[in-house]
Amino acid sequence: MRLPTWYAVLRMTILSTCAVKSVPEDDIKIIHNELILADLETVERRRERALKLSKGNKDQLKNAEILQKLSDHLQEGGFVSGFEYDEDFQPEMREMNLLTAKPFFIIMNVSEDELMSETAHTRTVQQIRTKTRTEIADMPNDERVSFLKDLGIPEPGLSAIVRESYRLLDQITFFTAGKKEIHAWNVKKNSRCPQAAGKIHSDMERGFIRAEIYAYSDIDRLGSENAVKEAGKLRVEGKEYIVQDGDILNIRFNV
Repeated sequence: MRLPTWYAVLRMTILSTCAVKSVPEDDIKIIHNELILADLETVERRRERALKLSKGNKDQLKNAEILQKLSDHLQEGGFVSGFEYDEDFQPEMREMNLLTAKPFFIIMNVSEDELMSETAHTRTVQQIRTKTRTEIADMPNDERVSFLKDLGIPEPGLSAIVRESYRLLDQITFFTAGKKEIHAWNVKKNSRCPQAAGKIHSDMERGFIRAEIYAYSDIDRLGSENAVKEAGKLRVEGKEYIVQDGDILNIRFNV
């Protein structure tokens, strides 16, 4: 299964800590400051342009005022994600594509000894063990599960990263299955069936009629689509159905 292409939108910063003596909190602060300074430069350019256009233009004058408040917010060390503004200013914010408006998390590469120690950063930053990831990746699935369990690791590091990425971006995965291929699609959580269909093709959203749906967990447990049908786990849903993570959809449409 391929990872969805949207994952590149997520701002992820990877810190490599080569020695226990390093201070990750300082590195994190440096990265935060660099992101803030980059956004501040963008906001200041946009504010200066708005001021030049504000003569006789009330909308530009209002934008300049909001941008000044945003600039102050950034200079105080705040992220754009924590800045409140009117919905009318949303198009301006989208155009600026500011870094600290995006969700992000930090991955720390640390030694096993440091992972087990009670340092400040091990208490404040969730860490993922990477020392044995190559060996784990090469193992058969049943051996991998047993090996991770023995280490006290609930899942491989990459899986944890993908899962956290989905959570931050408020995304879920649904599937379409045919004779030739099974395809995974991402959609925003709480999306309805037509919106999910639109992820596949705009015609499918426009001409959506209904969807035959069953859960991945059911086919994984029962072994086949026929067995799912016989167990009464396949159902027909309409436009108001909210797609769930792991749903398998067979979409009916007409255009």
